[in-house]
Amino acid sequence: MSGLIKKIESLSQDYMTSVRDETISYALANKDKSKILNSWWLALIFFFDRVFYQGRRDEVSGMFEKATIKALEELLGKTDREKLDKLLSLEDRQCLEYRNLQKCPELYAALQRKYPISQPNGKTKQSRTGKERDREMTVDTLKFLTKNLQERDYNMLKYAIHMIRNRETRKLYSRLVEIRQIGDKTASFFLRDVVTIYGLDDQLSEGDYILLQPVDTWVRKVSTKLGLTTEKTSDNELKSLIIKACLDNNISPMKLNQGMWYLGSHSLDLIFKWYMHTA
Repeated sequence: MSGLIKKIESLSQDYMTSVRDETISYALANKDKSKILNSWWLALIFFFDRVFYQGRRDEVSGMFEKATIKALEELLGKTDREKLDKLLSLEDRQCLEYRNLQKCPELYAALQRKYPISQPNGKTKQSRTGKERDREMTVDTLKFLTKNLQERDYNMLKYAIHMIRNRETRKLYSRLVEIRQIGDKTASFFLRDVVTIYGLDDQLSEGDYILLQPVDTWVRKVSTKLGLTTEKTSDNELKSLIIKACLDNNISPMKLNQGMWYLGSHSLDLIFKWYMHTA
């Protein structure tokens, strides 16, 4: 068992180098991490790259995310400074209240419009910014930035890294799930990747690990195949069992989580890679 989960943990590197190539800031997070830390806008996109994936097909979530980013770019302006000034102006006018969104015509119209989104086949498809819950999450995230992140230059990544380094990961998690429509899985997804990409593993306590274990279909299926859990195991129990297996075998719980997701979602690619290597 130890050797098997060690191999799955190693797939974290495949996740870090190839997964979510279609998202906007993933490659940047690995190749020029300082650039995101100096741009509140890129940090917001990094955050969206994770929280828009809410249990539906990734292709659909990706369309909604890209349309939302286009909407905000058209509304807020070109440069980071222009975007931030317009965002703070919207907050001053109390526009960042989703239930009162129709009182802010330009923001309401931007989030209702359809936008041309490039497809992998080279064609373009029109997409809205998502369902009501996606727009609610977008507006509440913007409000969260303006209300809580002034000391961190309105940068979600700077804020998260600061909180983790101060051993306040649990408080950070609690604040993230207070954002409308952000739940345990997407908050854990964001925190897990911040920790692994920015090398913050040594800033965590053992009790923090459960906050960095997003559970989706693939993680559940792989953990069941490994015999760590059953199909009826609750999410919290599943997380605890994965963490225990990792600590017993000197394995990173975050990297194993990434590896399990990658194994489940890329199994055909891995089988083909193995076959070509052994043929």
